[in-house]
Amino acid sequence: MSLLYEQSKFVAPGNGGAYYPNIFNPSNFYMNGTTMGLERKRLNSVFGAVTFGFKEALFLDVTARNDWSSALAYTDGYSFFYPSVGASLLLNRFVDMGRNIDLFKFRGSYSIVGNDVPVYKTNPRYTYGDQGAINPPESVPFRTLKPEKTHSFEVGFDGEFFQHRLHVNATYYKTNTKNQYFEVTLPWESGYKSQFVNAGNVQNQGFELTAGWFQDFGNEFTWSTDLNLSYNDNKIIELFDGIQDGVTVSNLGGAKVILYEGGQYGDLYVRTLKRDESGKLVTETPEGADYQIPVNGGEQNSDLKYMGNMNSKWNMGWNNTFRYKDLTLSMLIDFRIGGKVVSMTEATLDGYGVSERTGRARDRGYVMREGIKFSNVKAYYDVVGATSFNSVYNVEDYVYDATNVRMREISLGYTFRNLFGQSKNLTLAFIARNLFFFYKDAPMDPDVSMGTGNGLQGFDVFNLPTTRSFGLNVKLNF
Repeated sequence: MSLLYEQSKFVAPGNGGAYYPNIFNPSNFYMNGTTMGLERKRLNSVFGAVTFGFKEALFLDVTARNDWSSALAYTDGYSFFYPSVGASLLLNRFVDMGRNIDLFKFRGSYSIVGNDVPVYKTNPRYTYGDQGAINPPESVPFRTLKPEKTHSFEVGFDGEFFQHRLHVNATYYKTNTKNQYFEVTLPWESGYKSQFVNAGNVQNQGFELTAGWFQDFGNEFTWSTDLNLSYNDNKIIELFDGIQDGVTVSNLGGAKVILYEGGQYGDLYVRTLKRDESGKLVTETPEGADYQIPVNGGEQNSDLKYMGNMNSKWNMGWNNTFRYKDLTLSMLIDFRIGGKVVSMTEATLDGYGVSERTGRARDRGYVMREGIKFSNVKAYYDVVGATSFNSVYNVEDYVYDATNVRMREISLGYTFRNLFGQSKNLTLAFIARNLFFFYKDAPMDPDVSMGTGNGLQGFDVFNLPTTRSFGLNVKLNF
């Protein structure tokens, strides 16, 4: 049994900006007030677990948990229950499989994991604003809120062979997250800025595979190699009732992550250049000008073009470790295959005419696109590029493949044995991370994200670049 009590208190200072410099009068300052908030949440839990074993080869694990959360106040119930069951069979302990099979294990499990929501969503509070103002809630009270539950099914195999030289682990999984918690934007005429909803059923299924081999070449030299591969397929089985035009998870200047029933979480839809019924670019001539420019399309959900999914389905890592006497060299290569990223940084550089491509276009004197010659380079990129977050620009040109292969880590270490006495060793290792890419299509690191919120992964808006790090690891064994 457990009890969790959370309380957070915060004070946000005002901006303290002045309308006019060097005039020190209270009426010359705006936003000089502070805001203070206090949040409390309580979670009571009861948890139980039992394990059954037979001949140290067959095991059954059963767990059960029930939570009571104050965040679910004003709904139909505070309580939610979630159990799990798992079983494993070490077949090699029942059947003699010979000296070359060290482990032959099957496993499976089914579990439900419950999760409540942030506090005060079911009954949003009034807040104090500047200069004593009282602000009403901006979100609709979520009185029909249900706790999120993830149903997971997993089966797998673990094996070790040839005197533990070869190890193999394979897992198939399927998870269905029901009543997932989302915030949806509302039109201001509704009286609210947003509402919270429970999305129906989001499914993930795939597999994970790891395999490794250890080889010794005499007493002084060894090599071990490990490969891990994963694949994930996501699908939105069901959304909530009443949705007409999908759920927009994020909207960044004409690039939207929209959820549609039958689609996938992370589906990217973007603004494109306008085309006629035959698919040809639509152009126009500005008033008083003797050149033509392209025309940007609309930004309603129905106007946007599907560009793919921002999540990579395939991920892989390959690690190799070489040991010669007391010297150890390790190398890790990461593979990310598939996915999409958007670079508003590139769009802005084009919009201001400071990118390499705009410089080449100015030197050439025109831009050729789909057989149409645009002779005014600046006017062309004023339409295609961006100059601010709210700019209307052709997002399609700035969507890139997220596939990349990188040298994730290299380490070189040496162990000074018995340096401080018998079995008292010192190990020094030089470690370098994120050294270089073997391949990438995007102009930035595809793994960089502008935030951790829903729908913000894969967007580059002048994000900080990935750091390349070098370090020294010191390890003492006594």
